[in-house]
Amino acid sequence: MIIPPYHGATSRVGEPAIESFFRHVSDAISIPIMIQDAPVAGTPLSPAFLAKLAREVENVSYYKIEVAQAAAKLRTLRCLLLINYENRQTGHSAAKILMKEGGIIRSAALRHPLSLRTPRPRPAH
Repeated sequence: MIIPPYHGATSRVGEPAIESFFRHVSDAISIPIMIQDAPVAGTPLSPAFLAKLAREVENVSYYKIEVAQAAAKLRTLRCLLLINYENRQTGHSAAKILMKEGGIIRSAALRHPLSLRTPRPRPAH
């Protein structure tokens, strides 16, 4: 997982420099790259730019979208239905379970205080 180049709160680089950075990383490795799109980077990554990186930079394979209005951004990148289901219906565990089943991660364990618990049946009245 790699965050775009960060040079402080007031120093930003443009898309060509960010693309060059990810191309250099991709050329140096042979494993998938997950781009972390987080506010701390200080560099906005548009959905069109993220899609371009996925199409044109060989090892860019995953995104971790952590910005405000993430669902709106993801709508342009992937099918919103699964994202909406995960965020609104199943909580944090759904993403971990899906990534484990897809072979992306080894464990679906959640950090404390969350846990993967099977809901207890409610007693009949």
